[in-house]
Amino acid sequence: MKKRSVKSKSILKHILVPMCILLITEIVILAISVYAGGIVERLEENSRDILQERVINKKGFLENEMNNTWSDVTLLAETINTKAEMLEKQGIISIDQLDNGSNEASPLIAEIADDMIQKLRSNRVNDIYVIFNNHDLDEDVSDKPGIYIRDMDPASKASNRNADLLIERAPASIVQKLNISTDTSWTPLFNFGKHEKDYYKFLYRPYQAALKKQKNYSLGDMGYWSANNCLDGTLQPFISYSVPLIDTKGRVYGVVGISILEEYLTTLLPNEEINGSGHASYELGITTKKANVYSPVLDSTLFDCTSNLTLLQKEEGYYVENSRDEVYAAIETLHLYNTNTPYLDEQWTIMSLIKDDDLMAFSHHINISLILAGLITLGVGMLGCVLISFKLSSPITSLSKQLKTQKKTDGKLQKTDITEIDQLVDSIESLNQNLLDSSRRFTKIIQLASVKMAGFEYDQEKNDFFITDNFFSVFLQDDIDSSLMTYEGFSQKMKEMSPYIKKKEEHKYVYHLPKDNDIIFVELTISWFDAHHVIGLAEDVTERILEQNIIEYERDHDALTGLMNRRAFHREMQILFDEPEVLKTAALLMVDLDNLKYINDHYGHDSGDTYIRKATEAFVKYSPSNTMISRVSGDEFYLFFFGYEDEEPLRKLLMELKHGIDESYITLGKYETFKIKVSGGISWYPKDATTVKNLQLYSDYAMYKVKHTCKGIFANFNKTDYDNDSYMSRNRAELLKLIETESLHYYFQPIVSTKDGSVFAYEALMRSFMPNLKNPEEILNIAKMESKLGKIEELTMFKAMEGYQENIKNHYFDENTKIFVNSIASEMLSPEMIAKFEKTFEPYLHNVVIEVTEGEKMNETLHQQKQKFVEKWHGALALDDYGSGYNSEILLLSITPKYIKIDMSFIHNIDKDNDKQKIVENIVSYGHEGGMLIIAEGVETVDEMKQVMKLKVDYLQGYLLGKPQMKSASIPNEIVKLIQSLNARR
Repeated sequence: MKKRSVKSKSILKHILVPMCILLITEIVILAISVYAGGIVERLEENSRDILQERVINKKGFLENEMNNTWSDVTLLAETINTKAEMLEKQGIISIDQLDNGSNEASPLIAEIADDMIQKLRSNRVNDIYVIFNNHDLDEDVSDKPGIYIRDMDPASKASNRNADLLIERAPASIVQKLNISTDTSWTPLFNFGKHEKDYYKFLYRPYQAALKKQKNYSLGDMGYWSANNCLDGTLQPFISYSVPLIDTKGRVYGVVGISILEEYLTTLLPNEEINGSGHASYELGITTKKANVYSPVLDSTLFDCTSNLTLLQKEEGYYVENSRDEVYAAIETLHLYNTNTPYLDEQWTIMSLIKDDDLMAFSHHINISLILAGLITLGVGMLGCVLISFKLSSPITSLSKQLKTQKKTDGKLQKTDITEIDQLVDSIESLNQNLLDSSRRFTKIIQLASVKMAGFEYDQEKNDFFITDNFFSVFLQDDIDSSLMTYEGFSQKMKEMSPYIKKKEEHKYVYHLPKDNDIIFVELTISWFDAHHVIGLAEDVTERILEQNIIEYERDHDALTGLMNRRAFHREMQILFDEPEVLKTAALLMVDLDNLKYINDHYGHDSGDTYIRKATEAFVKYSPSNTMISRVSGDEFYLFFFGYEDEEPLRKLLMELKHGIDESYITLGKYETFKIKVSGGISWYPKDATTVKNLQLYSDYAMYKVKHTCKGIFANFNKTDYDNDSYMSRNRAELLKLIETESLHYYFQPIVSTKDGSVFAYEALMRSFMPNLKNPEEILNIAKMESKLGKIEELTMFKAMEGYQENIKNHYFDENTKIFVNSIASEMLSPEMIAKFEKTFEPYLHNVVIEVTEGEKMNETLHQQKQKFVEKWHGALALDDYGSGYNSEILLLSITPKYIKIDMSFIHNIDKDNDKQKIVENIVSYGHEGGMLIIAEGVETVDEMKQVMKLKVDYLQGYLLGKPQMKSASIPNEIVKLIQSLNARR
């Protein structure tokens, strides 16, 4: 059959076609990388993420304003309750009759008007109002008295004469008294019955919730946000927050609240910050149980706000339903209510709406740019391929034409001026001669080599077999004549020698051949050139293997005892642990020679080596043959027992081993005998551990536990002891790191005067950010155990004062405020540290108050020294946590402090506990008689603060006044005013 010829191509095509294919492939790969890699999709996703982030930021702003600023009316409600009850006691009003008309409500309105205006200013809201009602709003519809004040621009500076305010609702007498202008829509009452109009939601919802469910909720939980409100006669819609008015008897008599005009709210949500296209807007919405349907709160630029807004959820996000354009919605939920409120059916949201084309404008631009860049690159690349291919193929094409036209007698070819092509002809001419010379040289080298080497070659396709004359002599069979041997005879002889093969690898065999009570090692390497052609090389490698065995033995064995060293033992253990069925039940014994140091010191190291060898002999003699024994260091050994069905036979073997060791001894000098003494720790597989690392760790721990207790025994690993020691070890390490890096921080909690609510002092409180040691009490306990209390005392004094000094320099603290620093009763700064302390903080020493904790054991000498330095500084002493110990009165008499800090256990719920009130009253009376000042610690509620102020404490400290912070935080204005009000009544 005639072979089909392959059509040849010119070199120009050979170069041009692959280059073009390569170029097109690169363009395709680039396109796939860009589009399959999702770059455009990620750009689109990034645009959505940026929009979502803006909505999240705006959500955080609104939540802060609505939850913390605008809706802050709880204290105002308490103030109204206080004044209402006061007027009722005076017979001026009746809380039960307040909604009978303006005459009944006017005295209370007049009393609270200034408080409402002040709250309007401080909360930065448009409106503030109070509506009085004493009846179930579901029974009838009637006009209600109250007051409604409006500030059209709360962001502008307030007028001293309230000229910027308008009265929307209030009795005429109140208008005249306040001298504030009325709006054009002013009426003296809230007109509901007159127009047969439903009550406003900001009145109805919180009032009815309080009337019917107040026992289930706190006052804050009944605060209600309402939307789309509008007073009769006005055109300004607003959102409102209101809480019910409930006196101490549980009577609900109205609501108090604030309002934000939607016009002002719109200025806080500028659409321009979303996108420069002009087709985007912020929207507020309210959703109920129906998912993705929102009642709009603000007017929308992209949809009609008079109807509900429905969002469709797609894979990319939310889109507006029934919109002419694709409008994308980024939405976040505002958390305005706690979980325990009566308004969980309403959920406020903020969203940003933008046309999808505007949102994705940048990614679309990038997509078009990539396509244009790819097309331009392809065109320029194709042109370059043609030019380069023509340039490369021209010299070779010219040479080819010469070869076709040139005669054999013409001599050399014309030079192409291309070095590689010009060298090609010369290389071909000299190739054969070089190959011949190389073959001769290699043959000579093999003949001169001192290594015994032989080989064979077999071509199966030609049935051609060659073997060197000395091949079988390498295998110690000099009587075999290989000159006439066939491949079949050769194969038969090699099969007869197969029992001597001791090691097999891929294409390599090692033979162990006996010779004169010794072993000769021969390595046979087989190599296939193709499926039919094989070559073999036999080499005497005895010397190399013996040297390798010596090196491996010295590497893996201890020179003194001949036992495995640590590295070899670990390697063999890893091999064993890969076969759990071989391990079964096992035990790792770590042994330490008890008296090796004594022998080395008193009899010399030669005797110590004898002691080690004798111990090794005992280990080997009294252990089963399958036991792995290793010397891991000078006097430490591992013995690994494995392959047992359960622990019982192993325990007997360990007892026999210990008995055998105890009976072993060495002779020192001429007559003195010395018994072998060892201590050991045992860890069990698989009971204690299933890994080599843990098994060694646990046996080490058990052995060292024995060494530091009773010595001379074998002890089992105890997990409980190990965990306890590990815990202490970690904490000790962390304490040392804490001290070394000075990683203690000090936060400052204000101490407030009961006279005017001003900050009198700050207490420095220890804080740690270490992984385990975070609790100050735990730090002090560990430091005491480690004798590091002195370092903690030093860190406390310097770090606390450094923070105090920094706050004064940054104007966070007033330079006259006191600083209370906790001192450890059993510790005192060294004279050098005291000198450094006085030099560093000299301007502030008179403000230092050293706190002595009642629970600490008092060191009388150190206390007198501290008192001496405090007097020198013109500072003071304070007794901390008074009442928490059993010797409170004795300690108080012994240290004579200027300040007594009553323990927070007496302050907690003191308003409900008569016994605590009596105790605190006695402490205050005793302290004041002795010229001491009283500080109530742990004040957390308004009722607790009121009670301790009744008992005439001098200062307050607790979370109600301020939490510990690195910098000062202002005391809440409502608390300051309440303190001033309560102090005026004392």
